[in-house]
Amino acid sequence: MRLNELSSACERYTILGETFDNATRDFLKSTRPTFEISDPDHGRALMIWLNKWGCRQFARVDHFSALTQLDEWAPSNLGSLPHVGASLTDLSDPALVRLASAYDNLRSLQASRKRRNDADISVSFGPTGAAKILYALRPDCCPPWDDKIRKHFGWDGAGESYCSFLKTVRSQIQELVSDANQVGIDPQDIPGKVGRPCSSLPKLVDEYYWITITRRSSTLNPE
Repeated sequence: MRLNELSSACERYTILGETFDNATRDFLKSTRPTFEISDPDHGRALMIWLNKWGCRQFARVDHFSALTQLDEWAPSNLGSLPHVGASLTDLSDPALVRLASAYDNLRSLQASRKRRNDADISVSFGPTGAAKILYALRPDCCPPWDDKIRKHFGWDGAGESYCSFLKTVRSQIQELVSDANQVGIDPQDIPGKVGRPCSSLPKLVDEYYWITITRRSSTLNPE
């Protein structure tokens, strides 16, 4: 990914993604300084944010039960996540495998229940919900994704494909950083240079994918 390609996509994202930005801004205000799963207020803020980000599997009437599931997931899985502030480009392949395992356990949790054809159906957190929660926990190394992005790359949403996604985003960031270095821009300055000062580098790749794949509002195509 080149800096000029990212800048063009981010310009459009700033316009088209305003609803997501507003929801994230509210979420961050409610969870400062750091999002903690064990904090009930943070949990409620997370559910509201996920709903505003289009995760309809988290039905409002089932927010409490979904958070209970998340609380039960945390003790045996948070240790598999990199430390807060860790950069995706600094993570080894084994670290990505551990992260993908925590993701796999998360995506299978029950988000809610619904009635369908007179049957009680369990609805899981799913690939999108799990990735967005990991982004909330570790924004510097866990980018979100959606169905269209997964379909574009041929990923099925399982842990192995999430690991492939992380490796792909890591590669995109490395290429972006290399391109920026050639014009004297430090990695930490890239978000501001493309007009997205509050976005982490993994989130910038997500925004690029959202514009060029999910919205298809650009002729740019990620490699």
